[in-house]
Amino acid sequence: MENSSCVLEEIKLNGRPSNEHLLIKVAGRYTAYAIDLGILWRWEIYMEEDVMVQDGGSISLTSATEAVNHVLAFFSARDQNTICGGGIAIE
Repeated sequence: MENSSCVLEEIKLNGRPSNEHLLIKVAGRYTAYAIDLGILWRWEIYMEEDVMVQDGGSISLTSATEAVNHVLAFFSARDQNTICGGGIAIE
């Protein structure tokens, strides 16, 4: 059985998208990319320049896109709440 760490050593995962990454979505200050690792799709979400804020793995590009959409929906709601100064009051 092949050691899974050897597989990942061959792939450069340095926290910045490469030419092999596919652009999935741009939403405000966030940009999401995916890369096919052969055994799964790794998706990465970057904030503004090249600061990775979330990553994950999915079995297909479609499921990677769905995962990214869910995470970006959460980030968008959080950002909107922060901008508006809103919060939940606990009494």
